[in-house]
Amino acid sequence: RKGFSGFGKNLGENIQVSNANVKQSREFENTLTQGKAVQIRYFESVIGYLINENWSSTIDLGFIWREQKTTNTSNMNNMLMIRLRTNLYNQYFDL
Repeated sequence: RKGFSGFGKNLGENIQVSNANVKQSREFENTLTQGKAVQIRYFESVIGYLINENWSSTIDLGFIWREQKTTNTSNMNNMLMIRLRTNLYNQYFDL
């Protein structure tokens, strides 16, 4: 769970926002979990198969499910992914 800022307010959830742009003095006295209550659920599952042991190359199939709920709205995202991955490194040394 986290506190969610309303429109036009900075209650501290976005650390990229500068304090120099704050328009109201009340926005400086922030506490944890203030603002609109948001509940986030996240689930990730990955299964893989080793293709080549010498190159450490794998193929993975993954699924991500994310749900964000506030009192008024509910957003749900699903992502299915296929990934080809290797673990190569340079073994050439110039002396």
